[in-house]
Amino acid sequence: MRQSLKLVLLASSIATPAFAQSAAQPESTIEEIIVTATRQATSINRTPLSITAVTQESLDRQGIEDAADLARSVPGLSVSNVGSNSAVQTISIRGVVPQAGAATTGVYLDDSPLTKRGGPAGSGTPIPLLFDLERVEVLRGPQGTLYGGGSQGGTVRFITPKPSLTTMSGHARTNVSKTKSGDWNYDGGIAMGGPIVEDKLGFRASVIGRHTGGYIDYVDRLSGKTFKKDANSSDAAAARISFLWQANDKLTINPSLYWSMQKTRQDDYYWRNVAQHTTPGSATNPSRTYGPYNYYGKGNYTSGDVCNVGDDFAGQFGNCMPKVGVRNELLLPSVSAEYEFEHMTVLGVLTYVKDNSRGNMNFSYQEPQNHQGGYPFIAKLPIYESYPWYDNKRDGFTGELRFSSANPDSRLSWVAGVYYSDITIKALTEYRANVADLTQAVYGLPPERIFGVPLLPGNLEYYRDHDMTDNEVAAYGEATFSVTDKFKLIGGLRLSRTDLDYSQITAGPISGISVPTVANGGIILGQIAEKQVSPKVGFQYFYDGSNSIFGTISSGYRVGGVNQRPPVRCAADLASLGITGTPDTYDSDTVWNYELGAKVNLFGAQINGSVYRLEWDQTQTNYGLPTCGFTYTVNAGKAISQGVDLDIKANLGAGFTVNAAIGYSDAEYVEGVVGPAPNNTVYLKKGDPLPVPDWKLALGLQYAFSLGGREGYIRADYQYASSYWSGVTFGSAGYSPDVNGQREATHFVTARAGLDLTDKVELALFADNLFNSQDVLAVHNSNGRSGCVASSGPSCSVYRQFNPVYREVTFRPRTVGVSASYRF
Repeated sequence: MRQSLKLVLLASSIATPAFAQSAAQPESTIEEIIVTATRQATSINRTPLSITAVTQESLDRQGIEDAADLARSVPGLSVSNVGSNSAVQTISIRGVVPQAGAATTGVYLDDSPLTKRGGPAGSGTPIPLLFDLERVEVLRGPQGTLYGGGSQGGTVRFITPKPSLTTMSGHARTNVSKTKSGDWNYDGGIAMGGPIVEDKLGFRASVIGRHTGGYIDYVDRLSGKTFKKDANSSDAAAARISFLWQANDKLTINPSLYWSMQKTRQDDYYWRNVAQHTTPGSATNPSRTYGPYNYYGKGNYTSGDVCNVGDDFAGQFGNCMPKVGVRNELLLPSVSAEYEFEHMTVLGVLTYVKDNSRGNMNFSYQEPQNHQGGYPFIAKLPIYESYPWYDNKRDGFTGELRFSSANPDSRLSWVAGVYYSDITIKALTEYRANVADLTQAVYGLPPERIFGVPLLPGNLEYYRDHDMTDNEVAAYGEATFSVTDKFKLIGGLRLSRTDLDYSQITAGPISGISVPTVANGGIILGQIAEKQVSPKVGFQYFYDGSNSIFGTISSGYRVGGVNQRPPVRCAADLASLGITGTPDTYDSDTVWNYELGAKVNLFGAQINGSVYRLEWDQTQTNYGLPTCGFTYTVNAGKAISQGVDLDIKANLGAGFTVNAAIGYSDAEYVEGVVGPAPNNTVYLKKGDPLPVPDWKLALGLQYAFSLGGREGYIRADYQYASSYWSGVTFGSAGYSPDVNGQREATHFVTARAGLDLTDKVELALFADNLFNSQDVLAVHNSNGRSGCVASSGPSCSVYRQFNPVYREVTFRPRTVGVSASYRF
């Protein structure tokens, strides 16, 4: 309520009578955006899809710099991996959340797919930096017909400007800002393009660099000393060059090259204060009282994830910081050629994708937890350092040959094509740590007595070498037939075959394997071959010249994948579930979408909305074993997501415009998953929700004015997400009340004011998270109690493990800055 009151006061201040009398209001109009979501150029207000398009100007004025910012402004769009220092993110639409397996949302840069298969550490889809874009298109609902596998929930397309053959243009932009309780942020970018040979050859080039200052201080739990201020900083850069050659009046060739790099350091998690607690103790590891450690807490932006030094050795290791960090790099050369026949256009696109995600994670607290019933501290161990390293590489080619009718306004318009991809992923993970010190401190025994096999050379306790080749061949088509001037029928079909060849080698004490073989499960080889048919039918009816209703039935899918072998420490968990191991693979899952929408202009407001029902069969879902910290993927029955998407843009007059994006989603499992007899373990209960807010609202108000002959604007944006339940509920085997639970509602406000200093130069002041919201966005999956005993009830008063360290993530604190841009 306080946030809403502050927003009202802010809006009131924007429209003060004194200012209104001194400044003239230029005419405000609602921009009509042309999109290519159907593979043909159409107005967004006439496209029979639930789609949101955001231009580069709107991205800048709303302060949208990454996928998380975009998700707050687009109905139905969500982003996970919040808090992680990984620069790759997981995007979902309409509640189709990829809790495991491959992505459920297709991501494209122009016509080049970026979506990367999930699985080993470093998996996830690289997201382009939001600079020098023509627009971002978010297509809601399965797009399997035109965009293939991995577009179950929808597709996000980042569209770049085409080089001009006639006009030289460009722009430069720089931002400088300061984060409350944190460091400075800055970025700078320049883009330009135009004819090299007029009407024949043109280019477009851009480059941007960005530093995002940290705001989490790393504080020693034993002394309260700050070891590292603003530790969670990051850097990013991107460059792109594109050429357009008009070979003749019918043939154009468009080669391009995109490169990006993102480097992140520590995580965004802060600690809550750690209460005093006493460990159970044993003959070799006596009971000990730890804490309280009261240097943390919500609003302090402090973390205790420094080196895990034993309490008896406080101060002996200096300002010891974990050796972690992640670097992601993407290289994407592409070439397209388009030839215009009299009645048909042919487009060929060939893309090479090469990306690499590598870095170190901090397991220095997690591994002691696994040996001490969840407790991460060991007073008599001088230091425990475990920083697993991973290197995840992808390279391969995608190609598409597309045919489309030359006139999209003809009675029959169509698009058809063939698609091919050949992608190889090589992922290596290594855990190296002073495990011998850990087992000696806890058990008084060497590692081989605990794990059954000795450490490998170089203190290597685990490695996983995962190679996978992913081939897809598909043919697709979609046609629109105008039965009358007002009524259109739409039909489409995609036929695809995917072949997945995989090999996986695991070894080391954690896996219980010294020398991997096929017989002992250290080597897993196999192939998955799947065929998919993705149909689509729909209609659109224009009941007057510009207003229409549309309906769609469509499907989407994603292929199955490979699990890793569980470590030996999970033997008790497996036995409690009545199983001896986990499945080597999991199957594909599919989504059917039933949707009815409307696009109307009412009293000068453009209103685009839809209601939908998604039926998700054989959902790929992560299941976490109760105490050992290992997860694997199962196909989990059926889920349903149903709701409403609404986009509204209106000109209020007197220089005011308003936009509202409203999304409602009710997503839950309607079929549970039960393990084999005699245990009949409940993996998922019927009614367990998918982890997305029921309601999302993005409200923007902009006032445009003319002052001294110069154009200016003042803008405020408010984003709200309702509370929701995250994870399984009581009665499911993986239930943990400190990880699974009700997430609080979130509120986020931005404000921006800009003025044209000249015809080419704009200066703007901005504030992100204006009211310094500290709403919790995520909690760490190791928090608190786990292995709950069912008879203790939902309160989980009896449990097998307890971790007294609670980690959470909130928004970046209030960030205030200035932006300058130059256009020519």
